[in-house]
Amino acid sequence: MRQLGVLSGEAITRFLQGLRVHEGRIVVSSVEHAHWFSQQYAYLTEHYFAGAQSQSANLFLRGLIQLYYKTGQLTLDDFHQDDAHLLHRLHILSGQSVAAQYAAWVQLQSLGSPIATKPRRVDPEILIGKQVSRLSEL
Repeated sequence: MRQLGVLSGEAITRFLQGLRVHEGRIVVSSVEHAHWFSQQYAYLTEHYFAGAQSQSANLFLRGLIQLYYKTGQLTLDDFHQDDAHLLHRLHILSGQSVAAQYAAWVQLQSLGSPIATKPRRVDPEILIGKQVSRLSEL
């Protein structure tokens, strides 16, 4: 979210300072940290991942990937790599960058409203003393 210009480095640092590891689980150290994380997660999912641009990009990539997967030019092994590998493979297979293909594809689309998605929420675990509780339990 910092790269999106939504969060400052100081806010992120403050949150990271509130993280703890307790019995092998990552938890936050205060209700304030839990609320902050929950709010950032809700914002990111509602305004970024569920947004029209993200949905458009997903639709485009799904079609491009299906094209090459159905013809056997992409394999399951390609999906066991990182995103950069898959994007590079798509570039090699198509002969042009995925970004350029997407830009051309968008020009031809008449995009409607984003697909309605269910709200996504996170319920952080908080370490209070030696007890771990979920934010929703407090």
